[in-house]
Amino acid sequence: MRNRITTFVAVVLLVSCTKTATGQHPTPADISNALPTITEMPGKWNETQRQVFQKRANENPSLDPSVWCTEASQVTAELPSLAGGSGADVEMQSDDSNDGARMMRLQAWSNDDVAAYFTNAAEAARICDGKSGVDADGVGRSWSLVENRDIGDESVSWVDRTVPPAATQGDKFESIGRTTIARFGGILMVMQIGDANWTGTTNQLAEDDWWAVVELAGRKLAILDAQVHD
Repeated sequence: MRNRITTFVAVVLLVSCTKTATGQHPTPADISNALPTITEMPGKWNETQRQVFQKRANENPSLDPSVWCTEASQVTAELPSLAGGSGADVEMQSDDSNDGARMMRLQAWSNDDVAAYFTNAAEAARICDGKSGVDADGVGRSWSLVENRDIGDESVSWVDRTVPPAATQGDKFESIGRTTIARFGGILMVMQIGDANWTGTTNQLAEDDWWAVVELAGRKLAILDAQVHD
């Protein structure tokens, strides 16, 4: 079941220093220590993965390409190279999602290219706002920006919805996910939280509860940024 739903919902944190062109950066271990734990999270969560990595692998994508609409492909083309290789991540799954699945993913890293990464990713989110479509397999996607939910020095948030082909909706999950990309000084955060359930029964995590998780991660990353630049 986990393999079926991880393509729907994930959470990523991206960390860097942008105060100078080649400033100090937190280490992957520092980043991992700054990621929230289940005891800090509101609600009931189980940690399913926490990694510190020096070389990015398939399980450590900067951001799953499927989160973007095709119209944004030009501005997202360089994101994998801008993301760099090292960092840390954590995945959690919630026990509060009824019969479906609620997952969160945070991934973080530090390099000199995070300002460019944020600029491109935020522009992609704006391009995708209001877009919807169906791919060759009949899977439907839609995107919409979340307004008036701002954090850090700059941020962008959006909701994306994935619906399986009509002929298979009775036995396949749909997903509703939120992604937040935010910069806290020299730290860039990309957080994804999503819910998956049988088609027609999926409910999002309440907006205030989602934002509480975003703010929790933001507070910890702001502290890390201040420590790195003291």
